[in-house]
Amino acid sequence: MIYELKNTVEAVQLKWNNWSEICEFVPDSCHYGGCYVNRTTGETDANPIWAEEDMKIGFRLRNDKYGTVLAVENDWIVKVGKNDFHKVTDSVFQALRK
Repeated sequence: MIYELKNTVEAVQLKWNNWSEICEFVPDSCHYGGCYVNRTTGETDANPIWAEEDMKIGFRLRNDKYGTVLAVENDWIVKVGKNDFHKVTDSVFQALRK
């Protein structure tokens, strides 16, 4: 589901069940693709050998100011301008919505 925030065009929460929505939301020129993130170590891998319960989904955003930014499961990917995407943690996103 896409939400609108003050000064924000659109935002989508990164979840397992909306991967295709994320891929449609962020143009190819603005990301390096998905990965898996180890819940314990924070290590990332495209083809991990960890147990499924140790993994969460990740998405690598290209950001002109910050370089590669890793959004992880439950983070929000926020579009703040044309081809300008940022990640926002769920707690910050919820505070901004109020």
